[in-house]
Amino acid sequence: MRLTRLDILVLATVVLIGLIHVPYPFEGDQALFTIGAWKMSQGGILYRDFWDLKQPGIYAFYLLAGSMFGFHEVGIHSFELLYMLAFSAVLIITLKDYYSQRAIASLTPLLTVGIYYGVSGAWHLTQLEALVGFPMFLALYFAVKAYLAQKYQFGLLFLSGVMGGIVLLFKLIFLPILLVFWAMALIDAVGVKGFFKRLIAIGVTVVLGTLLPLAIAGIYFAQFDLLPLLYQNFFERPIQIFNQSPFSTNERFIKSVMWFISRLAPLIVFGSIGAYTFKRQPRDLMTLYLVLWLISGLGVILIQYKLGWEYYFMLIVVPLGILAGKGLEFLWQIIRQNPGLNLPCKKRSVAAFSLIFLFSTALISLARKSFFLVLEGFAIKQDQQRGYQSHLAPDYPTILKEVAWLKKPERLPGDIYVFGDPRYYLLSGRKRAIAFHLWTPLVPDQWMQLREQLQAERPVYIFVETRFSLLLQKQPQIARFIASNYNISHQSNAGVWYILNRK
Repeated sequence: MRLTRLDILVLATVVLIGLIHVPYPFEGDQALFTIGAWKMSQGGILYRDFWDLKQPGIYAFYLLAGSMFGFHEVGIHSFELLYMLAFSAVLIITLKDYYSQRAIASLTPLLTVGIYYGVSGAWHLTQLEALVGFPMFLALYFAVKAYLAQKYQFGLLFLSGVMGGIVLLFKLIFLPILLVFWAMALIDAVGVKGFFKRLIAIGVTVVLGTLLPLAIAGIYFAQFDLLPLLYQNFFERPIQIFNQSPFSTNERFIKSVMWFISRLAPLIVFGSIGAYTFKRQPRDLMTLYLVLWLISGLGVILIQYKLGWEYYFMLIVVPLGILAGKGLEFLWQIIRQNPGLNLPCKKRSVAAFSLIFLFSTALISLARKSFFLVLEGFAIKQDQQRGYQSHLAPDYPTILKEVAWLKKPERLPGDIYVFGDPRYYLLSGRKRAIAFHLWTPLVPDQWMQLREQLQAERPVYIFVETRFSLLLQKQPQIARFIASNYNISHQSNAGVWYILNRK
């Protein structure tokens, strides 16, 4: 299918919006993924040499991004832009038959990828909830096509399963959303002659497709005897950490809900109208699947309410954006079908500006980011990038000041350990001395392993960030180890740097 001029214009707009975010600052999560991916690129094994609680999909993404463009903010975000551009092209091509107005399909990337960039801050960019939208949409799309195309049903279901397996490599808790997609194929088999045979065939096809990427990952980790650790990491640790998490507050979840409503209000309104159209067209399977994605996605977010991060809501931006397009199309059709609603030219202009105003939150955010980008000379040089990042992440200047101290020629070379933000590793260029980090809460036996690793490796510098000092006080054995083997080398409001006592 050839792209129209409008398609190309929209894709070019996506590129421009994405370029604003290429030098965008990292938060702790993105820094953690980046240094973990770098460790893997140097031969390190995830979960053994670099521990984290998350599934391997996000690290595979950062590994590919860093290997292509560099393990830093610009490199990771450059790859993300290409990824989102490919997703935008797929949306345009696959949704041409979904909308009666083909122009709406052309605009869908702006309602999904464009809105994602527009409302995102450092916490939200390049998080797995946003990245997983691409394979999850393909899992949905192939499932819908399999339902409609009997001749190729099983091949399409297999592809849907493969995409689902990729989704699960990012986060296993997304399984309920995928099950909703595949349930329709099973429901369709009810009442058909040879029901059980067909049911088994459908189930086996989906399972085989899903297991393919999971099996590849499993074989990789099995050669390092890590399968027991993976089981513990993915099924036992999350429950333990979830129950003891210091982040477990209803207040943050409520704030995240308010963030979602305030930033994505236009999508919520028009997406709700788009969902309503299914009532008028009950055989519109794509709309049904998108609504089911929305409902099951909200359910998955609610399951994680104790953590309640804002970026969890990125999981439903794609279905909301596509349904919003359906809602806009529905309203346009009502206007065209009712001559009394047709507006004169001036009022149409007012209506158009009103529509743009509804998306003002995203537009103002993009304008603000663009202003700082221009102010810093388009962030071409590294010092300009640091200036741009400091405008958008208030704690960047503090971190940069601390690592500037560490980069002075008189400082000792060697690996370090940070009781705090992973960005200290990334921005200092120093390696993390041990496998464990504190960006994810640890359970008691992991604290013991962390202490043993520190005793074995004895990093040349240990930095205790001020906001993590109370956490360290709750681990008296580690505190005693630091007091006995390290001296204070530098301290500020940000924290304390300890240097190894080599005597």
